[in-house]
Amino acid sequence: IDPREDYSMPDIAEKVIGSDAEGVILLTNPIHGALICQHLRKKSSTIKILATQWALDASFIENGGQAVEGVIGQSAFPLDYSGDVFKPFRTAYESRFGEKVSGGAQIGYETAETLLYALSQTEDPKKLKQAILDKKLFKGLGGERIIIDKYGDPVRTYYIIEIRNRTMKPIGKMEP
Repeated sequence: IDPREDYSMPDIAEKVIGSDAEGVILLTNPIHGALICQHLRKKSSTIKILATQWALDASFIENGGQAVEGVIGQSAFPLDYSGDVFKPFRTAYESRFGEKVSGGAQIGYETAETLLYALSQTEDPKKLKQAILDKKLFKGLGGERIIIDKYGDPVRTYYIIEIRNRTMKPIGKMEP
């Protein structure tokens, strides 16, 4: 979907179903993802739907209703986070923003922590990446290991979840 152009969710769903695709991967925000699911389910109840962490939050379930049942996705965070760092983060976040912590908020926090570390090591913006690469190992909100590879990408455990009965349920994980 290019939001700068006109598009129709029913037309997108029709195109997907007409392609004989076995599944769809949602690279969308929660609202667009929920709408696509609704239109796909109207056309086919059997198509597999996978979602990225970006789409998977409470508003995806609220707006998608029954259409998002069975959607499988991944998250960089376990659903039952309870670490010493996460608890005060969650309390502060929910108090300040009046909503539950999203995956985006968690990633944003960890990213900011990583950048703050790099800034504590150098004032030269051109050396920030190298400061992060030199340290290599960081702790996530739950105390888990996050390794920054030579390209600057995080290597960490990812959790597989499925939406069942309007709730995100853990069904597995992928270890690095």
